[in-house]
Amino acid sequence: MANKVEFGVSNMHHAKVTETGGSYTFGSYVADPGTTNIEWEPSGGQETFHADNGPYYVTYTNNGGTITIEQALLSEQFLIDTGFYERDVNGAIVEVADKQPNPLAIAFDVDGDAKARHNVFYYCVPSIPGGSAATTEDTTTPSTSQIELTYTPIILDGRKVSKLSLQLDPEHPTAYNDFFNAVYTPVWTETAQG
Repeated sequence: MANKVEFGVSNMHHAKVTETGGSYTFGSYVADPGTTNIEWEPSGGQETFHADNGPYYVTYTNNGGTITIEQALLSEQFLIDTGFYERDVNGAIVEVADKQPNPLAIAFDVDGDAKARHNVFYYCVPSIPGGSAATTEDTTTPSTSQIELTYTPIILDGRKVSKLSLQLDPEHPTAYNDFFNAVYTPVWTETAQG
């Protein structure tokens, strides 16, 4: 049964990505509990060529996009894995100004009325996360942490990909059940194109 609606977000993980000569390898997943919201906005555009007094040819570019992650608190390990932070000998987390970002794969679950769906963005370049702190008033309302990342397509097994979604299929339960054991990459047949 297919989902009619989707809701909720949970089970976020991240993994470091290494690129060598056009090939990508993924590190082990690290769990990131406390996710409250994930939003993504694609980047690209549609171009319409007109001929014969009307639209004749339409093309679309997919350049990836941006992701905004909101969590109860970004973990120290996540901050270190972005590449902008290091831990000193006393355990302090230090933002190092001349560091460059480490690309990350970001995976998470979205619930549905019938089935949950695993998702992964393969190549996400983080920005330096901001922060805020506020005084406590009559009630204590926790603040959240946010980080923005830019996701871009990469070549995996000969195809340019940005994101993958996988819901439980009774014919292929292993792929779904093992999803968070390692970064899942698409498996193609020779004729599969969509």
